[in-house]
Amino acid sequence: MDALWVQMNAAKPGCTDADIAVVRLQGLPHGLRFWYGHDVIRQFMEAGKVLIVEDENIVALDMRQRLTKLGYEVVGTASSGKRALELVEKHSPHIILMDIHIKGSQDGIEVAQAIKQTHRIPIIFLTAYSEDSILARARQSEPYGYLLKPFTERELHVAIQVALDKHGFIQQLAHREAHLKLAVNAAQLSTWETDVNAGAIIMGYSAVQALQELTWPQLEATIVASDRDRVRQGLARLQRHPHSELDLEFQMQAQNQAQTQARRWFRLCGKSFSSGRTPVRVVGVLQEVTEQKRAREKLLQADIAFRCSVDGIVVLNRARRIESVNQSFLRITGSREADCVGSELALISEKNLGAGTYAALWESLHTDGSWQGEARFHDAHNRLIHALINIGLVPDPDISEIQYVVVVSDITPIRHVQKELAHAAYYDALTGLPNRHLFYDRLDTCLSQASRRKFVVGLMYLDLDQFKWVNDTLGHQMGDDFLRAVALRLRSVLRSCDTLCRWGGDEFTIIVHQADSTEELEALARKLLTVLARPLRIGNSLEVVPRASIGISLFPEHTRDRDEMVRMADIAMYSAKKDSTASFAFFQPFMSTQVAAHFNREQELHRALKEDELRLFYQPQFDSDSGALVGVEALIRWQHPLEGLLGAGEVIPFAESSSLILEIGKWVFNEVCRQLACWLADGFDPKRISINVSARQLEDREFGCWVSNTVEQHQVSYRYLDVEVTESCLQDNETGISNLFWLRDKGANISIDDFGTGYSCMQSLKSLPITALKIDQAFVRCVHRDESDKAICNAIIALSSQLGLRTIAEGVETEAQAEFLRRAGCNELQGFLLGKPQPVSAVTPLLPRSRPD
Repeated sequence: MDALWVQMNAAKPGCTDADIAVVRLQGLPHGLRFWYGHDVIRQFMEAGKVLIVEDENIVALDMRQRLTKLGYEVVGTASSGKRALELVEKHSPHIILMDIHIKGSQDGIEVAQAIKQTHRIPIIFLTAYSEDSILARARQSEPYGYLLKPFTERELHVAIQVALDKHGFIQQLAHREAHLKLAVNAAQLSTWETDVNAGAIIMGYSAVQALQELTWPQLEATIVASDRDRVRQGLARLQRHPHSELDLEFQMQAQNQAQTQARRWFRLCGKSFSSGRTPVRVVGVLQEVTEQKRAREKLLQADIAFRCSVDGIVVLNRARRIESVNQSFLRITGSREADCVGSELALISEKNLGAGTYAALWESLHTDGSWQGEARFHDAHNRLIHALINIGLVPDPDISEIQYVVVVSDITPIRHVQKELAHAAYYDALTGLPNRHLFYDRLDTCLSQASRRKFVVGLMYLDLDQFKWVNDTLGHQMGDDFLRAVALRLRSVLRSCDTLCRWGGDEFTIIVHQADSTEELEALARKLLTVLARPLRIGNSLEVVPRASIGISLFPEHTRDRDEMVRMADIAMYSAKKDSTASFAFFQPFMSTQVAAHFNREQELHRALKEDELRLFYQPQFDSDSGALVGVEALIRWQHPLEGLLGAGEVIPFAESSSLILEIGKWVFNEVCRQLACWLADGFDPKRISINVSARQLEDREFGCWVSNTVEQHQVSYRYLDVEVTESCLQDNETGISNLFWLRDKGANISIDDFGTGYSCMQSLKSLPITALKIDQAFVRCVHRDESDKAICNAIIALSSQLGLRTIAEGVETEAQAEFLRRAGCNELQGFLLGKPQPVSAVTPLLPRSRPD
């Protein structure tokens, strides 16, 4: 009802639209509520008769029941425009709920326009249509609301109440204007009247200085063209029809073009009088309403912001009591509006914030006029809510009063996400175990305690021996299940004071707090290996026997340095893995020699890349039927200064264990493109050059960038490039798969190398941009005499043929192998029988000559 009191009191002379906005927020004193008397109040209190216009009977019946439940009187339902007009005449409803799509020749918008011409009944459109064209048509009928189906009972109730309030406001405004037309001299208005004899308009007294010197023709000339005819027609009607009135608004172009406001709004009011045979006399007032227009727009914007804001908004009075709340606040807190108004805002109370924060809040408001902070509280359903609170002090000079506007933003989901992110930062997402970050934190704490209290700390580094086989053979989902099951088993035999962490991949670390002796650590290692050795069921029926290798380092016996302790346990684990007689080992100094050898090889590779010691050899590939050369494969070699020419086995494993694989991959790609450009310039056509690309290279987000730069640098075409990847590159590697699609779009070929030796996904063959399959030499070696190898090769060739892919057999070393593959339908052959990997000088003569353009 407060909105109703606001509307009636806003009609008081001298009360502007800006005043209405303030009153709507703070309410009115009780004594002013009866300014217009009980009859007017009763008129709005009884405004509860509703007419439903809906063509679907079930929907209309449901709406009738919901409205009756809310306390409204439904005077009837109509499914067509004709029936709706009959019920309007019969029952004079206070409000009409109108569906746009109804039965009959007229739709809801046309019926609304017809009702608007004869009745002043507010209409709310209820529809599922929201197209701009429908909204534009509906807007012409000036509805009081537009609700999209489906809507809640609460939304419908709010829409009706707002419409009734608005309708009441419009009626009161008309009543007020009728009184104000006789009191123009009490306001800043301009008067006018018509010449009884000539019918011309005579400008009278004007309180507006800008209009004092203007005649009506001068003023009429400033009216914008779109409004001028309407003003003339309205004035002509007044002169023709006695006892008629005129009330319209129009725009005038400002005479001073330098003004920032180019156009100004004016309101023209008039009334015609006639007694007996005397000529019709017309008098009226002219009022500038530019500021009122702006105020109404601001009021509408403020009301929309208050109602539609996703944040809760609360208005407090000088006594810090709640004056009003919006629906979002009620939703966030679970409160009822009736329980809120007049009470203290509990979430910023001293009890909830604490004495210090509470005092700082009000001091900041009185000093700076604003405060921001966070608060936690339980809503009406006892759920903990995290809220961001912004409070602003709003002084009102018109009533010498102050108010506080409180904006409550529910940040509970943000806090939950932050908590999850914090957990993700310190715990492994797959197993739920502490990750490497939390491991180091706990190891630091444990070593600090051990230094003070003089006890031994053991560190175990555990690596699963056959996890790669499980992952590659059974798939990543099975691999994940396997890791989770292993984590549960390991945790089951540890003490609560010990820490089990997933280090990464198939590696785990265990911090053994306060170990009494090496014998105790040895016993724990055996217990861990024993519990792992039991068959483990993964999937529906598959059983796998986990095996692991464990390396152990001791504090302070082996070292006092945290990182050195981890390194020693890692070294001991690799030593245990190489020793077939033991599955665990304590760190020994000699073990570092083996690691040093691996490290030295990595360093040599760095030097080899820098000193240009790497070479590319090319192995030819031939058509199985014609014997014509169809391409070459680029294979890396290392011209070691001491050991001579080394194969790929001395390069790739060491490079893949470090980031060096990325640098070597770029070198290979650049060298291939450079050599391709040289061959083409010399008139040779290599057809295709196969390049092996690792999963780590494909996962590089800069892969496409440096590949395109290399190709453009050497000005070669992608169609000459055949990128070979292994099956592991196609599994759960979104970046790599995207890069493959990018390469194929550029025109490059994509081949799966060593096909059949890994985890092959048929969906990958169907959906990925693959152009060829390479049969691994493990199946080719005995294909001429082993029935299993024959079946596998035949299956791969048949599958490739059905999918429209090329088939290449690698490792062909005998004529018998070649003959079988030809008969089976293999497209291309590669191997020592046909040609060994050779340097550029030896392979160039084998290349065919380019055809002239």
